[in-house]
This record gives sequence, C-alpha cells and structure tokens, in this order.
Amino acid sequence: MNKTIPLVSVVIPTYNRVSSIGSAINSALDQTYPNVEVIVVDDGSTDSTEKFLKSNYPTIKYIYQPNQGVSVARNNAMSAANGDFIAFLDSDDLWLPEKLCLQMRWFASDENLVIVSCSRIKKDEHGNACPTRSAGNSHSTVISFNKLLAGKQPHTSSSVIRKSILQKSGLFNTNLKTGEDWDLWLRIAVNSPIRHLKDSLVIVQLSPNSLSLNRPEIYCNNIKVMQHWNPRYNHGSPVNMLYFGLLVRMRFMGATSSLTKRGLKIEAEQLWAKARLAFHFGLIDNILLKLVSKTKRSS
Repeated sequence: MNKTIPLVSVVIPTYNRVSSIGSAINSALDQTYPNVEVIVVDDGSTDSTEKFLKSNYPTIKYIYQPNQGVSVARNNAMSAANGDFIAFLDSDDLWLPEKLCLQMRWFASDENLVIVSCSRIKKDEHGNACPTRSAGNSHSTVISFNKLLAGKQPHTSSSVIRKSILQKSGLFNTNLKTGEDWDLWLRIAVNSPIRHLKDSLVIVQLSPNSLSLNRPEIYCNNIKVMQHWNPRYNHGSPVNMLYFGLLVRMRFMGATSSLTKRGLKIEAEQLWAKARLAFHFGLIDNILLKLVSKTKRSS
C-alpha cells in the first residue's frame, strides 16, 4: 500500500450484471490516480458474476451477500474498506481515467473538504449521449445544503467522500429503495457543503429497467427524505420554515403534474395525497395544483 498517497476504496455493488461489471472495474483500475482498491459486493446475483470476477479479477476484494438491496451492499463494502476515502461506482457506469486524480487534488488542497462530486455524461440504451446543460465558465461549484435539498443532487457514481465523515453522518438508509444517496448527501452537507466539479468524468448508462425511471416510487421516497428535514418536527433542521414550505409545494406540485402528463393519473393522485398528509397542504394548494397542471397540459 502506498503510504504517501491516500488510498481510495472503490465501492461497486452489483446484481446480475456480468455483461457490464468488467468494464466498470476496468475503468476503476485504469485510473491515473495510483492508489486504489476495488471492492465488489455481489448482491445475490443468479448469473455467472461470481465465477467471472474470481476468474478475471483475482486481486479485487469480492464480497457475496444474499439479495438485500444496493444500500446494504454499499454499507457492507464501506465497512470492509481500508481507504481513507470512498468512491462509489455502479456496475453499469464508467469512469474516465483522470476522474479520481482530479477529485483527490481538491481533498489534498482542503483538509476540511469531505465530499467531491463531478458531472456526468448520460447515455441511453443505444449508447447515444443524452443532451446536457453547459458547464459554464467555472470549473467547480459548491452545493450547499439548501441547494441539495432543492434538488441539486450529485450522482452516486460521481461522488468521493472522506471515510471519517461517516462516523457523524452514518451510512446509507437501508429503508429507502431510491433516494438513499440523496439522503446520505444531505446528512453530510448539513455540516459541510459539497464541492462539485463541472468536468464530465462519469459515463452513466441508462437502461429501460433502471430504478431511476420509476418516477412514482422516486417521488414517494422523496417525501420520506424531505420529511426528515421538516423544521415543523426537526428543531435541529437548518431549513427556514417558509423556504421549506415553498420548496415542498414546488417539488410535489411539479411531480404530481408530471405524473399526470405521463398518463399516470392514479399514481399522481396517490402521490399528492401522501404529500398533503406529510406537509399539511390545504385547499389553496389544491387550487394551485390545478392551475399548474392546466398550464403544463397546455404548454
């Protein structure tokens, strides 16, 4: 182990992705940053993942667990990590070679920095790059807690965290099927903002069966994540009540209207009912929702 350059533990959870896991691992091993360990947690795969990994990657740390979900897999990997830094990589995503090197330079320049993320390139199931927003003039930005709560969320495969912060923030919430990364970033960012590099250093492969495409479930889990920071109940929340109230109304009016526009009327009604109960929406909110939905349909 290199004692002068911090070790980065690369955490890769996988489930039945023998066709893509090799490319993900290679992108971690091919980093220009010279000191990494790769930990793959097999979340109960029923394909040939174990045989493939043991035959082709005998030097990586392989952990098998019965199928319990990605959060349990990542938590188990972090518990087994030797590095002072944890980098997350999904088994169907790829890193560009200089990703870790650029991120670790920021950690070296600021000992108080606890998380560094970066931008990504999204590709559809055909390998075509999806349109992205311009990165702007600056090379990096800071994502504050309020920005993060408002939806400025780094992708999991783009993020590197200082392992020591986990003693304060805790690990991934295993009760969340989606939004577990957002939940953890919020718990970290409440004390330390996130440094986000605008360089696109991760390739994210979108697939038709991806959890990220299950919008109703995502929105329902968003309620759980945001409710944790509701100043009505959490007196330690750093969020102003007025700001929080406006934020949840904008988010869930938009989400409900989006589901309605997709033809998911029942799911939209269920989501709005849950949001009303969680955040005490009233009659005026119902009227505003109808106006928002009418505007979106006509646009």
